[in-house]
Amino acid sequence: HEREQIMTTNVWLTQEWEDYRLTWKPEDFDNMKKVRLPSKHIWLPDVVLYNNADGMYEVSFYSNAVISYDGSIFWLPPAIYKSACKIEVKHFPFDQQNCTMKFRSWTYDRTEIDLVLKSEVASLDDFTPSGEWDIVALPGRRNENPDDSTYVDITYDFIIRRKPLFYTINLIIPCILIPSLAILVFYLPSDCGEKMTLCISVLLALTVFLLLISKIVPPTSLDVPLVGKYLMFTMVLVTFSIVTSVCVLNVHHRSPTTHTMPPWVRTLFLHKLPLNGYRERQGQAAAPACSCGLEEAVDGVRFIADHMRSEDDDQSVSEDWKYVAMVIDRLFLWIFVFVCVFGTIGMFLQPLFQNYTTNSLLQLGQGTPTSK
Repeated sequence: HEREQIMTTNVWLTQEWEDYRLTWKPEDFDNMKKVRLPSKHIWLPDVVLYNNADGMYEVSFYSNAVISYDGSIFWLPPAIYKSACKIEVKHFPFDQQNCTMKFRSWTYDRTEIDLVLKSEVASLDDFTPSGEWDIVALPGRRNENPDDSTYVDITYDFIIRRKPLFYTINLIIPCILIPSLAILVFYLPSDCGEKMTLCISVLLALTVFLLLISKIVPPTSLDVPLVGKYLMFTMVLVTFSIVTSVCVLNVHHRSPTTHTMPPWVRTLFLHKLPLNGYRERQGQAAAPACSCGLEEAVDGVRFIADHMRSEDDDQSVSEDWKYVAMVIDRLFLWIFVFVCVFGTIGMFLQPLFQNYTTNSLLQLGQGTPTSK
């Protein structure tokens, strides 16, 4: 139960101890060395799970106990425990968790029941593989309190790693593909009104994915999931693309009657930034040498051309503003491609550098609390 931060485990709790009151001589009883008795008819150590999350401290089934003639008792009851487990959501869904199970006696202290760790790692002989988690290690340790000589407990660390395939296909890939659509906004014509519609649609889609994540991970303010960080990163980019598109549309529809193009804008956006160069409009052509008889006719034609050119100035300035808007679009197209690619790579490479300290390697063994 990830959202409730509860780990449910189905375990076999192996316990061994000695009871001097349950000894006999095998030769006096037809050479019988072992007997099996109901566990409720003998003394049992009250070893319970201390970090219990549902209040069910007892085992699920009180199986028979195997008693040897020398007083040693072997008891293997099955149990289904629900223990509290603090979920670290920082690298979700490429996360690794460390859930602990702490066992100790409820009423006896160390002077009466001394818990001994039988093996350094728990056994995985009867482990059923999970479709969501992989077990990295199951180390066990015996804890003592230097300030309290009567305290002792047995703690097992369940170090598990999430299988990210499900979330990669259903969450990560859509989260990467959808923001890439926002980049295409800058490839649309500058006067296209669908630019705003596309940006807002992408922003709404990212909001839906953010709500889905909030339904999966625990509601904690201690950390933000990796996918949540990426969605916030892309939402900021999409919001910025909306602002940029508004500015581009404003520039595209400017006219000489409302705005005058500053010289630095003309120099930067019409001459320096365009990769294919800006073609200067043809200036006034030099008049060819001609006879004096034709000068009056040439002057008349030149007057008519100048008049038509002056009438075309407004249209020329409007075309310059449209060209500036197109250059701004292409500039932000490459900026957004660069930021999205390197931001995505940098964001999802973080889990590769996460370090976890474990006390043992993956080994198969037997590690359960034993009482004396």
